[in-house]
Amino acid sequence: MNGRMYDPKLGRFLSPDNFIQDPYNTQSFNRFGYVWNNPLSHIDPDGEFLFIPFLIAAASGAALSAAIYTVSSLISGNFSLSGLGYSILGGAIQGMGAFFGPVGVVAGGILSSSVTTAIQGGSLGEIGQSALIGGISSIAGSEFSKFASKNIGTVLNGLKLNANHFISRTITGGIGGTAGGYASGFVTGAALTGNLREAHKYGVKGAGEGAKYGSISAGAGAIMDARKGDYNWWSGEPNKGSRAFFSGEGTEARAKEQGFQTLSETDAAKNLQKLIDNKNIPWEGQGNAEDMWMRLSKTWAKGVPNGASVPVFLNNPRPGSIWYKTELPILKQKGVYIRYK
Repeated sequence: MNGRMYDPKLGRFLSPDNFIQDPYNTQSFNRFGYVWNNPLSHIDPDGEFLFIPFLIAAASGAALSAAIYTVSSLISGNFSLSGLGYSILGGAIQGMGAFFGPVGVVAGGILSSSVTTAIQGGSLGEIGQSALIGGISSIAGSEFSKFASKNIGTVLNGLKLNANHFISRTITGGIGGTAGGYASGFVTGAALTGNLREAHKYGVKGAGEGAKYGSISAGAGAIMDARKGDYNWWSGEPNKGSRAFFSGEGTEARAKEQGFQTLSETDAAKNLQKLIDNKNIPWEGQGNAEDMWMRLSKTWAKGVPNGASVPVFLNNPRPGSIWYKTELPILKQKGVYIRYK
């Protein structure tokens, strides 16, 4: 299959990479390394060139920005090709920023808003104001969309109400961006004019811009998060073969029927169960089997990628179950999207 073998103990591949990703990065010349020796910040799910997901991020931001501009300008009656071009440029910059996480989101918002304002002939003051609004509203929209999706979205999913992942992230990003845009615009207006009424006008203008920046950052971020977390970017549903968690009668069978992987299917779990059976280790008591399974379940939960979409099957789990005591706390720490099935 022409695959490269990786040794997790050495942290190195056993065969060299045939391609040099970036000739200006010295880590690229370590042909046996993985993600530039920075696996805490990066993953490489497909082995493709780094610029491919980077281009996907730029394209998603550009497409979102173009769609938002087209709809809003047609409603207001001021559509122009130049305006569409500016929006595509700004969206691409924001999308590229989303590729690099929160810091990139802020930088992308600042650069996108300031560049487009400068191209349109804005003054230095207008450029500075746009940069402030762009940076604050982008990160506000991006982070609020994540919070809303992981909390509000999880509640809706638990009630069996279908909440589309991409659309909900984009909309809640716009809400967060609106708030951030108004706040930054109001503060700027108050500092420039010293008049609350004028500051409010600045805030309203900033809210409109912030809604756009927040939506674009959140939407592009949703696509990039899905690539990193190995789930469908549109629906937010876990991909088949993802690690599933379950608790209660009949739940493991349901997980397997739907094509997800369970802990009991791993070699480690099979060996543990064989040890428990051979030595007749009791479920409770000193050196009990429950503690053994709990330790293994902890490792299983820690292996889920940060921000992943995780399928969970429950059927009246008991309060002291491994799910509640071990797995759920770890998944919350990793910031995953829990999909109750």
